[in-house]
Amino acid sequence: MVGLLQPCETRRLGCGALGLASLLEHPWFDGFDWPALVTGRMPPPFVPPREPTPDMTAQLLADGLAPCMLEPPPVDAAVQVQLGAHPNPNSSP
Repeated sequence: MVGLLQPCETRRLGCGALGLASLLEHPWFDGFDWPALVTGRMPPPFVPPREPTPDMTAQLLADGLAPCMLEPPPVDAAVQVQLGAHPNPNSSP
């Protein structure tokens, strides 16, 4: 990981004479599925629960979050936004 954080570009992993190959072939990334990352098929390392758990709810309320903000969005909310069902209030007609 230190190789990725080098301030000098010529010493930074992936920026030297070998270019991207030095990053892709580095032992730290051995077994990493680069094609899955590039094509968007790599599953996320963590998927939070859709519904807040009791512990999460108590902590969020203790932090001052309004109870109504803990309600999950409707299942079809993302579809409605993609279809333009929720117009941007800042856009002109």
